Amino acid sequence: MKCLNQFKTKLLLFLVSGILFLSLGFIIISCGTGPMLKAADTNKGAFAIDFSLSSNTDAYILASSSNFPSIANKEFTVEAWVMPKSSSVKAPIFTHADSYRGILVYLYNNVLKAKIGYGNSSGTSSTVSSGYTLSNTNTWYHTAVVLTNQNHSGIHTACAGAESQTPHIDIYVDGAFKGCGDTIKDESPDGVTHYAYDPTEVSGDGYIYKNGAFIGYMGSLIPMQVLEGSLVSFSEKFNAAIDDVRFWLTARTATEINQCKGDLLGLISPCNIDNTILKGYWPLNEGTGTSAADISGNGINGIVNSPADKPWSGGWTTGKF
Repeated sequence: MKCLNQFKTKLLLFLVSGILFLSLGFIIISCGTGPMLKAADTNKGAFAIDFSLSSNTDAYILASSSNFPSIANKEFTVEAWVMPKSSSVKAPIFTHADSYRGILVYLYNNVLKAKIGYGNSSGTSSTVSSGYTLSNTNTWYHTAVVLTNQNHSGIHTACAGAESQTPHIDIYVDGAFKGCGDTIKDESPDGVTHYAYDPTEVSGDGYIYKNGAFIGYMGSLIPMQVLEGSLVSFSEKFNAAIDDVRFWLTARTATEINQCKGDLLGLISPCNIDNTILKGYWPLNEGTGTSAADISGNGINGIVNSPADKPWSGGWTTGKF
């Protein structure tokens, strides 16, 4: 009888210990990794947004938050997977501005380009890159636009002196350097300087959103113009699919871009989510609904719209990953 009681006591202690161990594991999993939990909640598989499926010119994601960082005097990188649906796509991929600087990453006849604006309506300069053609339709391309303060003379192919400018723009496609842009003042043929954005969020030459970013084209909301030999306005929807959009407040190197372009960011270095430099990350893996979650940990969540200000759920398609 004594042995039986001892056995029962040990069994009870074993069961209690097991319950406590499982409870501790649950607490660690539940509380230890905020951004990763958010990723798990929104990752329903390999999805993307295909703006060409919209019947309206206005089709875009508005990612808005007062947490969106200032890019004044900062280096930054914009990455996205893009699949052109025609050979003549003319529309923005990513746009953001604050009271000092703005960025526009766009396709013009499938040529990947970037424009940086400085100042406001009395500002002083802007930047345009020469670009690289995404020549194949229905093909995924990884695109990266980097604003760097580094002098790249002798580091990559020369770009008519732009590589030595600080700052200057570098463009990468599928991880390979494809060109760079200088910081020469940009004036249209009519002799009037056209700035890259208007921080008052009204009409102008811009692609404006002070506390967030646009992914895709928001034509009727904000007039958008760029110089392509002459001053032209975007008037078409973003006839392309887009996936895994990342906004970094650092100049990513070619090595860093190549290390992480083919996988979702997570917890393992070097492709970890570090919200001190990764300021917006939209994997676009929800697959349904109208939400585009930012899983960087900065809370700059997006809403998919088409037409303007109308939540739209009809653009989900198979993504890159």
